[in-house]
Amino acid sequence: MSGGGGFYTDTKIVSITSQSATIKYNGTYLSNVRYNLGAIIQKDPDIVHRQVQLLNAQIPVSFYVINYTNNQFRLKLGAGAFTTYTVSVGNYTANSLISAIKTLVNDANFNIVISTINGCLTFSFNAAMIIDNTIANSIGFVLGFESGTYNDTAFSIIAPYALNLLGIKALQVRSANLVMNNISSVQGGMTTLLATIPVDAVPFGMIEYKDVGNNNITTYNDFLDDLDIEIVDGESGAYINFNNADWCITLAFHLTRKIPS
Repeated sequence: MSGGGGFYTDTKIVSITSQSATIKYNGTYLSNVRYNLGAIIQKDPDIVHRQVQLLNAQIPVSFYVINYTNNQFRLKLGAGAFTTYTVSVGNYTANSLISAIKTLVNDANFNIVISTINGCLTFSFNAAMIIDNTIANSIGFVLGFESGTYNDTAFSIIAPYALNLLGIKALQVRSANLVMNNISSVQGGMTTLLATIPVDAVPFGMIEYKDVGNNNITTYNDFLDDLDIEIVDGESGAYINFNNADWCITLAFHLTRKIPS
């Protein structure tokens, strides 16, 4: 407790884990959960300002580079019909991903090579070929394609951009029942964003996030007893699949109160 000039700051620490969530809306994904915690913020005329801060988080990098949002590969070879192949979720190198796709297509005349100069993939076949990157959950963006369909030239298709196996670069932590005034291009404007956390640990490691900038966010709730937490991809907005690996988050609620006379 600190203050002066007629006011003081009353801080309440709230520690939550995915393991102890009251409701897990997306099951073992563990990225859309709810807590019934009692009165975090109570209606009180002496409270003149309310802020929330994501103090720290311990988050496992248990999500995959190729996941349920980007593992569909749609291809037409020769006079055959379009076929959609599902790449197994997981973390890949360039060579292991190329091998996985070739195994799925299962045609000796179909080949993929990667340029050691620019990292772009070349797909080849001994007849006409079309790659369709317009389907939902397409892997085409990982493979270096923009949205659209690509026809072969001289029995080959070269992706215009380099293979991208960086995966998820940032996590957004959101809370639907906190009234805030933040903005995110992922949500197209007003957002329930609490914090953006860089993915700075290797696969199967752990992100150790700590707020070192005192990023206190004004919240306009005059009463709060339930807390929803969502963790999504910072670029696509899709829910993270933590594959049943639990995370921990610590929040601080800073309540500015009048000093009783």
